[in-house]
Amino acid sequence: MLNKILLIPLLISSFTAGLIINFIQGILFLTLRTLSKKWYSKVNRYFGLMFYGHIVFLVEWWAGVKLTIYMDKLDVHYLGTEHCIPVVNHCYPNDWMFLLHFGSKCKLILGNCRAFAKKSLKWIPVVGWFFYFNEYIFLERSFERDQEILERRVRDMLAFTPDPLVLSVAKCPALYDYTVVEKGDYGTPTLAGIFNRIPYEVTIFVRRMPLKFVPEDSAKAALWLHERFVEKDNLVDSYKKTGSMFTQSGFDEPMKVEYKRSLLVLANTIFWFIVTSTIYIYYTLRLFSN
Repeated sequence: MLNKILLIPLLISSFTAGLIINFIQGILFLTLRTLSKKWYSKVNRYFGLMFYGHIVFLVEWWAGVKLTIYMDKLDVHYLGTEHCIPVVNHCYPNDWMFLLHFGSKCKLILGNCRAFAKKSLKWIPVVGWFFYFNEYIFLERSFERDQEILERRVRDMLAFTPDPLVLSVAKCPALYDYTVVEKGDYGTPTLAGIFNRIPYEVTIFVRRMPLKFVPEDSAKAALWLHERFVEKDNLVDSYKKTGSMFTQSGFDEPMKVEYKRSLLVLANTIFWFIVTSTIYIYYTLRLFSN
């Protein structure tokens, strides 16, 4: 009961903060973006950090999720220093929250995060509007139409420099392969579980793959990607059987990285809680004083 009493004002604060962020993003979208898409993206990343920070707070501070990362020692130094294309196994409906949790540890990578989403999601208040202003790529789940959308949106992203090839090779030098597993002591991770403060134990195996090693031919690239997902399945199967992704998957166990809880995420939530509470208290007092 106490958790619910504390959670309700927290969620109201997060929702209100989201509306304020949406409003500011909307103004920037209509003004700054018309002048410079590059600078719009640079400024908007900070609002992305603030918005995603509320989700990360629920995962990291509220629920106390334990996050363990396995990654090659040399690759750790690249995190948050370069543009990349993430490739993720989508095993749980809400595993995206754990990826945001990890992204919060990698400098400004969280604010720059973009993803694919169903077109209908952009009409959802706060979350969908944020996706739109954060330049998510909305798909219609029709291969022919989505292929056209992807080609157009990728061209838009490459338009930040005169030579798209330079951007794709120099500015986006790698794929990051993420394999996410959860211990399973509390069943499948859910949003309700996060609200109920279930401390899920999540492990993510991260591999950095230079883009130059990905075949340029479409058929060969598709086969290459399929092979990566076969490897992901082997990692997950090994974890389910042995408790380790590396015992039966054929991969050597890399360096283990454990992160402390982010004080910046905590400060972001406290800041917005004070701002939104002040707004509600002010208008409540005005209402009763009239």
